[in-house]
Amino acid sequence: MDLFRYIIIFIGILIAGLGIFHQLIVGGIVTRLIEAEEKDLRLYLMSWITHGAYVTLCGILPVVLLIFYPSYDASVLTTLFILAIAMTILVIHIGITGLKYKIIPITLEFISLTIYSILIFIYYFLNK
Repeated sequence: MDLFRYIIIFIGILIAGLGIFHQLIVGGIVTRLIEAEEKDLRLYLMSWITHGAYVTLCGILPVVLLIFYPSYDASVLTTLFILAIAMTILVIHIGITGLKYKIIPITLEFISLTIYSILIFIYYFLNK
């Protein structure tokens, strides 16, 4: 059981790093776009930075919970379950809107968040 917990912590750190990377890369790309209006660029930038921040939160929250709190605590398990549902909704959103462009970071994010949410669901049901 501890090995499974450590796997979730390790993948969570990777996903948090992916979210931070996502924020930095998109910010750099948007500053290179000169064909769009400023309002469109701001909206595009803020939506993708917010998306990256959400991915970072999805990665780091289980890490903090599983390191600093007992894993069998009901509040930790409930938070992990709700987070897994939120990640599932994000994965569905990415699948509907993002995969059609075949951009590697979005595809990588889709795959890693899918695996991560499944692992958290399994961890929840094993410890319930």
